[in-house]
Formats: sequence, C-alpha cells, structure tokens
Amino acid sequence: MRHKQIYMIINPTSGGGRGAVIGRQLSGMLNKQKIAYQQVTSQYAGETLALVKQYCRQYQTDEERPTLLIVGGDGTVNETIQAMGEDYRHIPIAYIAAGSGNDFARGSGLPRSPKKALAHILRLTEPQAFDIVHYHTVEKEKRGYFVNNLGLGFDALIVKIANQSRLKKFLNKLGLGTFTYVIALLRGYFKQAAFDLQIEMNGQTIAFPQAFLVTTTIHPYFGGGVAIAPMAQNNDAKMDLVVVRKVSLLKLVQLFGGMLLGGHHVKSVEFHHYQSSNMKLIIDEKVDGQIDGEVLGQSAYELTLETEQHLFWV
Repeated sequence: MRHKQIYMIINPTSGGGRGAVIGRQLSGMLNKQKIAYQQVTSQYAGETLALVKQYCRQYQTDEERPTLLIVGGDGTVNETIQAMGEDYRHIPIAYIAAGSGNDFARGSGLPRSPKKALAHILRLTEPQAFDIVHYHTVEKEKRGYFVNNLGLGFDALIVKIANQSRLKKFLNKLGLGTFTYVIALLRGYFKQAAFDLQIEMNGQTIAFPQAFLVTTTIHPYFGGGVAIAPMAQNNDAKMDLVVVRKVSLLKLVQLFGGMLLGGHHVKSVEFHHYQSSNMKLIIDEKVDGQIDGEVLGQSAYELTLETEQHLFWV
C-alpha cells in the first residue's frame, strides 16, 4: 500500500505546545513532497476521541481511506485506540510523537525527529501488529485499553505528583521531563504505604505482601524513558508485570538508577518480573492508579487484563 493521502489529527497542546509546532512542520513537509493531506486539530481535551471516530465512520473501505496520522503524546495515542475499540481494529495508525514522555514512540522504535519519522512512515508498505492491553476494572465496571502501561501504588502516585508539579511544563520545554519524575519519586516515597497484592496468571495465584510498585507494561519504558522492563517487547502478544516491595529509600534510588543506567536493576532481589497474555490483579486497600499517564484516583482494584493487537505504521 502506498500513502497517497494523509488524514492528520493534531493535538496542539501536547508536549507543552510541541504538537502545534510539529504539526506545522509536517504540513510543510507534505506540501513540499506534494502529498495530499487533510488536517484537523483537537480544540479541547478528549476531542481526539471524537475526531478519530469521525474519520473511521467517514471512510468505510481500504480503497478510499487515507492514512491516519496522529500527532501528539502518549495520551493522544491512547485516545485513538479507545476511539477505535474493536470495531475499527483493522484500521492502521501512523504516529509521530509530540508529547513530553513519548514512551510509546520510544518503545516502538520510532525516530524522534518528525522529519525522519514522516519519511519512515511514507516508505512503509505494510503495517505491523503491535500489542495493546484491554483492561476491565471490576469494582468500577470500567473498560478500555492501554498502549504503554498501567500502574498501581507508587508508580501511579509518581504520575499524580508529576502531573500536579508546577515544574513539569518548564522542564518539558528544556527537554528535561524525566527530572519531573525523579522529583516526584523522592516526594512519593514517604507518602506511599505498602499493600497486599494478589496476582492470578498462567493458572497460578501469587500472594505478594508488602507490594509498593506494581507496573504492567507492554514495552520497556515508563516515566518518559525509564526502562523499567528492558525485556518487554510490544509484539510478542504478552504483557510484563514488575512488582517491587517497599524497600529503603537508598535501595529504591539504586533500583531507579539501574533503570536509567543500563538495566542493572533486573538483577536485584527486589525486582520481581512476571509475563503473561492475561492476568488479574487484586488489591483490597485503596491505592493510586494510572493508565498511560491518566490518573485514576485512589481505589481498591480488581483488574482483569488481556493482550490484544492493533495495526501501526511503524
């Protein structure tokens, strides 16, 4: 398949305004290459959902459908997947990162440069199937998908503190977004209590007392480039679960240092790793939760997770 026409949906506020800047750059590149395109821009939070649904309904056949190109951050990719659901799983997604964390692009091996990313997409003739995870929260009867990771406990608390930080926007503009999470890590350590976790997977039930960090991920990265699960692959039809018990602050800093510097943390006795295509996570105490950076709030959780796949131009 050749990309004769592009349908570009831009989230202009992603990455502290990088979405708008990159959107203009891509328009110039497409004009220069004389590639026909249509551009729509989300005007408010969550509008990407409506724009993607409109695109899917408007173009019913592969022959008439232009290539869908999403420009935004990890949250924008998540909204695109939510909008497509099961009905439009057959429609491939092209994506150019314009967020602050950009973990999906990093985990998928996409070029960081918008120019190189666009050139890469235009060269492709067949989309690839990448993993996504369908989740169901039994206690809230909420269903959806994630493309990066789901975190409970300390992971989610870090995201909540980072999102509330006044420094986040400033550090993102300097390209130092990861430091937002480092600051949040230090603040969150003293707020997060240990909790009991039950894991059901591969025909086994695993009781995990004194859990502190619980992250289910599709690819290695979370928090804007932190390789929490270096062994994870987003095309193996499996998800990776990382659990860390409550440890001293020094040991926690050492663990995160290993994540940032070569993945040495996987050798630590504090690092617990599981892998499966489906699993259930049960936490009876109220803890923070996050899905692809969206804070869920404090709750007890009974989550069922199942790996599925979607097509991407990657």
